Amino acid sequence: MSLPRRTVRGALTALLVVLLAVVLSPGAAATPEPGPAAQTPPVAEGVPDQVAQWFRSKAGDVIATQGGAELDLGAEQRAAVQLGLVRTVTTWSAGFRSPGGDPQPPLETTSRWVSPIDLDGQGVGVLVAGLDGTGTVVAEQLRHSPDLADALLELAPERPAIHDVPLDAWFTVADGDVLPLDDAAHAALAGAVPLEVYRSFVQERYAVSNPNQPGSAVPDEHSWAPAVWVAAALLLLLGWAGVVVWLRRENEAADVREHRPPRPRSLPRSRPGRR
Repeated sequence: MSLPRRTVRGALTALLVVLLAVVLSPGAAATPEPGPAAQTPPVAEGVPDQVAQWFRSKAGDVIATQGGAELDLGAEQRAAVQLGLVRTVTTWSAGFRSPGGDPQPPLETTSRWVSPIDLDGQGVGVLVAGLDGTGTVVAEQLRHSPDLADALLELAPERPAIHDVPLDAWFTVADGDVLPLDDAAHAALAGAVPLEVYRSFVQERYAVSNPNQPGSAVPDEHSWAPAVWVAAALLLLLGWAGVVVWLRRENEAADVREHRPPRPRSLPRSRPGRR
């Protein structure tokens, strides 16, 4: 016995509604991406508590949202990375990088902190945090730099991580010697060099770098303005002197023309009379 056509149509409609509900449900539409990995990085001595807390609670979100573009990592990779030791970024002290300054101490701390990013035992980049104008810890840079990450993962906690601003390179100091950490530093320094020897290179770099960088021996960008004004004034004076000389010559020429005696007019020649 065949079923009524209306019954079959109702059953098919109900089945279609169920299928559409399954297909359009959020769970079936897309597989959710893994969330950020919980981060519990170790912290070096001297790192403030608020900075340590930021790396443990906020760094994972930064990597999850920006790691695809900045680190070229997929969603699963971003969820699997781990942060290494959080340490304070140091730089060359003002006395060390300035000619005639006191080279001791050679380093000074900054309000920046760095942590290497590790994926399955390999460095992929670094996360640098700093303070904004209100003193709040914020992400400053998420950088793809496997060379620097590997070096920081192997660097002993007591060793400094020195950021050379003009080079944008990273160094460390061990037993009084300067050592390169990343590729940029290796390009400028092949091996270990004593601090006192390397100081002249640091001074030279800061002297020719951005004049607004701390420790630069180059005067402020507005300090050359007086020289420009002096040069402009000299040019104006020279131009005015040229005009005065030209006017004087014109006046002298006019005086000569006024006082020159008139040339006698020649009488017309008389024609001989006809005889």
